[in-house]
This record gives sequence, C-alpha cells and structure tokens, in this order.
Amino acid sequence: MNSKIFISIIGILIILSAVWAGAKWGIKDESRMDLSVIDIGPITEDHVDTIVIEKDDIRIELSKRSGEWKVGDRPVDPDKIELIWETFKGMTISGPVSKNKSNFDRFGVGDSDMSVVFRKSDHERRMRIGLRATTFDTTYIRNAEQNEVYVANANLSSLFSTQVDDWRDKTVMRVNPLSVFAVEIENEGDIIRLKKDAEGAWFLVNGDERVKVEQSKVSDMLANLNPLTARAIVGGSGAREFSNRQVRNGVRLYGEDDVLLRQLDLVKEGDYWWARASGDDTVFDLQKYKLANVFVSKDVLIGDNPGESDNAPEGDSQANQ
Repeated sequence: MNSKIFISIIGILIILSAVWAGAKWGIKDESRMDLSVIDIGPITEDHVDTIVIEKDDIRIELSKRSGEWKVGDRPVDPDKIELIWETFKGMTISGPVSKNKSNFDRFGVGDSDMSVVFRKSDHERRMRIGLRATTFDTTYIRNAEQNEVYVANANLSSLFSTQVDDWRDKTVMRVNPLSVFAVEIENEGDIIRLKKDAEGAWFLVNGDERVKVEQSKVSDMLANLNPLTARAIVGGSGAREFSNRQVRNGVRLYGEDDVLLRQLDLVKEGDYWWARASGDDTVFDLQKYKLANVFVSKDVLIGDNPGESDNAPEGDSQANQ
C-alpha cells in the first residue's frame, strides 16, 4: 500500500468518526447546519385559557375567568398577557439542535428546568424553556414529551417571570381626562380646588373667587393619573396598617354635576406613597415621582396667569365649596 492510499484511508476514517460522534451525541454545529423552521401550532388567546409556569418549587397559574385573566384573586397585567400572544405570533422555531437526552442540562431543558403549560379544556401543551441560545433574544426550548431541542427567536425566559408580583395588574386608577370637570388635591390637610368652565378652561377656585391656571399643568396632572400605576402591591399587615392611618393626602376627581368619579387616598411611607383608590380595597406602593406633577403649589398652577381672576359662576357646588 503506497503512502497516498494510506493517507486517503486515514482521512476517510476521520470523517466517519466525526459523523458517528455527531449522531451519538445528537449535537449539530449551528454555524454550519441548515436549520429548518417548524410550526409548533397556535398559541393564541383563542386556543389558551390557562398558563402554568413552573420552576423548582414555584408554580404560577394564570387563568382566564369570565373574560378576565387572573393570578390568584388578582387581575393580571393585560399588557403582559398581550405580549405573550404577540411574541408567539411573530416567533419562529428552528432546529433541532439536539436529539439526545444527555444534552438537556446543557441547554437548560431538563425535566427539572422551567416549564410552561398552555391549556384549554382537555388540550395541553407543555414546553421546557431553556437557556439563552446564540444571542440574547433567542432561547432553547423543548416539547416536554419529546427529545428534540429547538431554538426560538425570542427571549422566553424573561417573558415568563417566576415572580407572582410581576404578573399582577398594578393599575391604581384610570380615568378619562375629558370626563373630569373638577379636581380636589389634599396635601397634609390643605386643599386645592380646580374647576373647568364651559369653554374647557381650568380655574383655581377659592370660595367665590377663581383664578385661571396654566392649562398644561392640569392636562399633565390628569394624564399622569390615566393610568396611574404602582411599583408593587402592599399586602398583609401593611394593608391593615393603611386602614388604621389618618389620611391627610389625596386626590378627588369629579365629573359633570359634581359626581365623584374617583378618589385616591394616600399616606406617606418613607420615600413612597401608599395608595388606595375608591372601589378597591387593594393598597398599592407608589414611587413619589409618580405624583410629582399632582402635588404642586398654587403658584405653580397659576404660572404666567397672575391677576386673571373673576367671580365663580353660579351653580358651582360641592367641588368648589
């Protein structure tokens, strides 16, 4: 056997060994393989009414009841639910990159890793959500009933938080600014009253006197309250403590004919506000900057309108007494 034939045989053996190793371990080089795009079936609000997220000892169940998504007895943040449908609508899944169970831990898709269940009636689909894949916005995933590991072009681990509080709707209040005709702001017992006239101009009201204020200040104030969102929900002893505290701060919004639309009671808690809106027993934890353009002085409201005053129109009642 001459040297050329010997070298050729050695080369063939090396290639066959590489093929055998790839088949044994079920790993493909993503930089070289031709990834095929697969369809995992519809994951939309029409096909799902329960989502269960499990990791270690954590289990979070999101369920749709009477048309509203809930986590426990609290509403789910609708933006987070909508983000799930939008993500899966635009997501593609490529692969497989592995078919070998011994590689599950490497990709973070083992039986003890995070799983997400999509369910409606008797139909259920369980996915294992793994580690970040080739880039920040890609994720290894696996159908829990199969061995194939795929790559999804979405950051699914951040999409499915394992913190219950992340899913809760933290909307403290929501009101259409156009429906507001009067505002009362109570700050440590001192009350500022604002009233809108028939032409839509806002005035600072004090008894029979009224002074025109900068319209942008009131517009910013109302926009800030629609919606007003908190950073967290105060539970347990904190919520009970709120009920025992004297409320000396708050916002009251009135509609036509001085009908009370919403009332927001506030107490100071360190660098934050504890807030509770009318019609809801939930106590929220608010960053103080959220109300920075609500608790403003009369001088700030009046701005460049000093001296523009007249008598309040007849018929003003509760909101400017």
